Amino acid sequence: MAGAAETDGASTRPRVFVPEELAVHNSRDNCWVAVNHKVIDVTPVIASLPAEHAALADPLLDNAGTDISHWFDEETGEVRTRIDPATLQRVPYLPMGRFPHLSIDGKPLSNGPEPPEVPWWRDDSLVRGVMTRKMMRAWIVNVLTEQRHRLVFGAEETLEQVRDRFLEYNSHAKSYTWKVLVPNEDGSGSSFKPLDMAKSLEDNGVEDNQDEAWELGLDADDYLPVIHLSFNDDLTEG
Repeated sequence: MAGAAETDGASTRPRVFVPEELAVHNSRDNCWVAVNHKVIDVTPVIASLPAEHAALADPLLDNAGTDISHWFDEETGEVRTRIDPATLQRVPYLPMGRFPHLSIDGKPLSNGPEPPEVPWWRDDSLVRGVMTRKMMRAWIVNVLTEQRHRLVFGAEETLEQVRDRFLEYNSHAKSYTWKVLVPNEDGSGSSFKPLDMAKSLEDNGVEDNQDEAWELGLDADDYLPVIHLSFNDDLTEG
């Protein structure tokens, strides 16, 4: 989708990517990177390079499908710089090698192409979504069939976005009510509570204990949140 960040399902929120999803975009014809939590499609940048400057694509291709935020200053969002000991001039810090759209005070580096007014790392038209700040896993359990799937998603994703992910496993996922089992306030056991699909799992008050389980050397899969799907007897939504 050119020209705008992708959205997930019916939600207007940006699509959230986990590292495994970014990693598949790792070729010259499909080259994405992450910069300061933004997922950027640099494929058209690479394709636009003239033959004499094709080598500028090498750092991007060598790191395709990965997070390259360390190339950039966290506060300014611009390429990291250093003082050149020979010229005492501030220049881009490029241990990875030169890449497209670099400049000094808006002027191209020596023997480099003219940089565009907006470099690729600030070009919103190339943004395809955001990288998750924390990965989550949860068991999705079909109450009727007792089938379960362990789903990986971003902690900030709404349950609508999580449900869109689950469509891969159950094309009728929208025909279920998503619930969690919570203790009754009177201490008389537990009851199923419908989830607010417009909120994240955390915002629904569901705790994620996987980090604590790992620290204690326990099997984190035994302590993942469990989401129960209750069939609504309506297959009109697929």
